[in-house]
Amino acid sequence: MKLLFATVYRSPEAGYPEEFFEVLYHLQPLYDNVIVTGDFNIHVNRPGDQHVGRLIKQLEQLSPVQCRPII
Repeated sequence: MKLLFATVYRSPEAGYPEEFFEVLYHLQPLYDNVIVTGDFNIHVNRPGDQHVGRLIKQLEQLSPVQCRPII
């Protein structure tokens, strides 16, 4: 099994992480599983934020599964 583990940090002042998604889209087919962790510093609870809709759309295209802790 081939696994890609990507860690992201986007500074709050930075622009949209365009290059990250471009690289991820090219690499994803080469791996059985992809794990993305980190901090995009994009607050998804702010619908007026220009990056929110775009981030959610791009993440959904990757067919994500959110991991939740088992308590």
